[in-house]
Amino acid sequence: MIAPTDQSDPRPQGSDIKLDEQEDALLFAVKARKPNKEALGKAFRQSALAALWLWFGSMVILVGIGGALIWSHRDVLPTWGLGLFALFCILLYGAYWWFLYLFRVDRLQRFYGQSTTLAVESQRLNVRSTGVMGNQEHDLTRTQIQDIKLIRAATPDSATEPQMTDWVGIFLRDGRTIQVLGGREIPELQWVARTIRRRMGFVPVDAV
Repeated sequence: MIAPTDQSDPRPQGSDIKLDEQEDALLFAVKARKPNKEALGKAFRQSALAALWLWFGSMVILVGIGGALIWSHRDVLPTWGLGLFALFCILLYGAYWWFLYLFRVDRLQRFYGQSTTLAVESQRLNVRSTGVMGNQEHDLTRTQIQDIKLIRAATPDSATEPQMTDWVGIFLRDGRTIQVLGGREIPELQWVARTIRRRMGFVPVDAV
């Protein structure tokens, strides 16, 4: 008998991951699209905080290197020098913020540009994913799968500069790990992992 979905474990609010409960399977479907406003807003706020730390570190280095020199020549420095330095500090922080934001948006566009379907039966899991981050297709039996849970791992296309992000990880008994739905919010990934575990009989269901 196929285990039904748990109505007390609904899809996270705001998620665009579609779940279709068919007679003998569950079908998760994620279409490629542009990042939504919520994802862009989160990237903007995260970039602001990261830029602040970079800016603070830069200020410590600048003051450490040039502070004593500037102080020793304070009598000959123009009166507008302090204002110019303040403007430089503001522009430096803005540059850090903007470049970090562009970096995060580029990652989001790659993650959201991936189309993924997961067909889940009690004894089989079919994975298909296509997009700018590459294509993959796996037809797995229950006996091939060791575990399914939330993981944090590098993106498959970042071998030279590993970029860590969150995924649903499908651990196989031959040692391989299949990564899907990268870059999504953690509650979304946990919900997908729980739902698959429940349908395929993994215990405990919430070990994600």
